[in-house]
Amino acid sequence: MSVGGMVFDQLVPNKLWASDGVGVWNTTSYPAQGFTWTQPVIWNDQSIGIEQLVANAIIVPPGGNPVLASWDRPFIAIKDFNAYPASYGPVEGDQIIAGWSIDYASSNPGFLVGLADWWGAEHSGYSTDGGQTWTPFPSFIPGAGANFMGGTIAASSPTNFIWAPADNQQPYYTLNGGVTWNPITLPGVSSWNGFDFAYYLDTRTVTADRVLANTFYLYFAGQGVFETTNGGATWTKVFSGEISAGSSFNGELQSVPGEASNLFFTGGLQTPGSTPTNEGFYRSTNGGATWTAVPTYLKSIVTVSAHLRRARAIHRYTSSDG
Repeated sequence: MSVGGMVFDQLVPNKLWASDGVGVWNTTSYPAQGFTWTQPVIWNDQSIGIEQLVANAIIVPPGGNPVLASWDRPFIAIKDFNAYPASYGPVEGDQIIAGWSIDYASSNPGFLVGLADWWGAEHSGYSTDGGQTWTPFPSFIPGAGANFMGGTIAASSPTNFIWAPADNQQPYYTLNGGVTWNPITLPGVSSWNGFDFAYYLDTRTVTADRVLANTFYLYFAGQGVFETTNGGATWTKVFSGEISAGSSFNGELQSVPGEASNLFFTGGLQTPGSTPTNEGFYRSTNGGATWTAVPTYLKSIVTVSAHLRRARAIHRYTSSDG
């Protein structure tokens, strides 16, 4: 909410306008005389049609409505396509909270989980009403909200999900809905250095199989693809190395709804024109063991969309309002 400018209305006496990082506001609620800094001022949002949010993830649970995870306004549920949402959450006073990752449980699409935090504030949790309201997890993984933030979350069921934080951190799994969290150990991996190394990137490292219970796939660029069939307790390496060169920046792994072991992957260039100049778009139908490039025309669509998302994220990260 950093104010970028203020001006009095030239036609309406005592009407004050302000612009900030997410839009435009006005007010006439302050008194003409005797105004003190402790007196509340009611600002009226004028931002319909002005969209300044950076989307980190958008999901549409089967049978549900779209839910957005974005910088500065964690989760926004879209119930009516003809009306702007009236609320978002979770919130903590004037503290910025960002929504980094969101997922629905494969066994129960009405149950959502999401990562929402900022330095010093941790609000990651779950929703049982399509993303309208959120409840914090019963406990958080060690260091969440203080030592790191961002990352990926994926859910197989309302009790079994994986929290893979950003900033070179070890991921954790839970089998009891977040009451307790257990560290993940991968065969042949002794260090998590390089695993989703920056919270502001568009990395999506873990995805839940949409058919097979308690089954997840994890991508660690340079190490390979790993699979678990017991909710995260033990893992098997099914693919070694990088699926595509340069995927350590914005590699995204996703499962296909209704199809077991069917995965898609994009490496995601950091900036247009960077090396390598041609990141592929890949599909696996055997749980990540082998990968095949999709047709060029589909790849081009995905690449353009990825560039647009990255450009907006970079702009948001480097802008003066946060």
